[in-house]
Amino acid sequence: MVILVVFALLYCLKWTFFNIIKKDQTINGMKELSKVVLEDIRSGKERDYIVVKDVSDSQLAAINQVVDSAYGHVDTYRVLVSFADTDFVELRYTRSDNYYVLMKYLYDQDIPAEQMRARAIYNEIIDLLEQVDDNLSDYSKELLAHDYVVNRCQYGYGDDENDAYTTYGALVDGFAVCDGYSQSFALLLDCMGVKNELVVGYGLKELHAWNQVCIEGQWYNVDCTWDDSDVEQSLDPVHTYFNVDDINMAYEHSWDRELYNECAGEEYNYYRVNNTVYDDLSELESDFGRVYNSTDTNVFEMAVRDEMAYDISLDFLTEYIKRHKVQYSVTRLKDYYVVIVYR
Repeated sequence: MVILVVFALLYCLKWTFFNIIKKDQTINGMKELSKVVLEDIRSGKERDYIVVKDVSDSQLAAINQVVDSAYGHVDTYRVLVSFADTDFVELRYTRSDNYYVLMKYLYDQDIPAEQMRARAIYNEIIDLLEQVDDNLSDYSKELLAHDYVVNRCQYGYGDDENDAYTTYGALVDGFAVCDGYSQSFALLLDCMGVKNELVVGYGLKELHAWNQVCIEGQWYNVDCTWDDSDVEQSLDPVHTYFNVDDINMAYEHSWDRELYNECAGEEYNYYRVNNTVYDDLSELESDFGRVYNSTDTNVFEMAVRDEMAYDISLDFLTEYIKRHKVQYSVTRLKDYYVVIVYR
């Protein structure tokens, strides 16, 4: 009898705790939890106590695979109290180098002496950030950050393989994988005041990370890693995955769209901004001379809405590029091909 009374009392206490005391503080589902955790980490919190509903133990255990922040990660978690589908959870956070860099740049907070990597990152990017002023549009800032990361970093691993997953690896050592690219890009955008988020998903069925950026109220996907050209003849970055909508991004990327922003904008796609979107190859051929003669860059990029673009030879390029063999690449997205020609 005593045991039943104790169980009943515990049940009533839990019910009161979750349905009365913490009712207005309950976080519903993984998407809401992700937003809270991201804000916690960015604000520098060391821990938080959160009431979550409809979040499974397996989701909590894998939270860092969903909540990808440039400023830290969930170090440990504990479920303190459970009742039905609701848990009272303690989350502890670890700050990354980027956190100290952002606080230094935005609020002039001293970087702790022991954070030598953060100091190295800050010293690396400060010259770039000093080029940014209020006259630059968010699109221009985004392009500046994208090209800086792609130019500064090479895909691969440096002396310490762990650094390849960090901004330090990307911008100081100059070697990184997708985590390093995307976190570096996020840090620069945050310093420049451009709204953005990290995305964790898959590229060609391999675990992958990229960014979403908000320009003039519209969200776009950006993949700096896949825009890093490995063509030796050119040091110029390419922009195949610069401000791509969800439809085209999903051709070779996949992600849980419920957890992220809808990217439906087209206005600030790189090729639309630069007026190099063509309905077919014949239209591209007639306009290529203008593109080629108007710039001295090593790369010429165009988007072609032609179903045959992948199979058709671009022999006409030799008229403008005086070489027997012209090097170019063609990348398929859902609604168009990106044609990149190297001078």
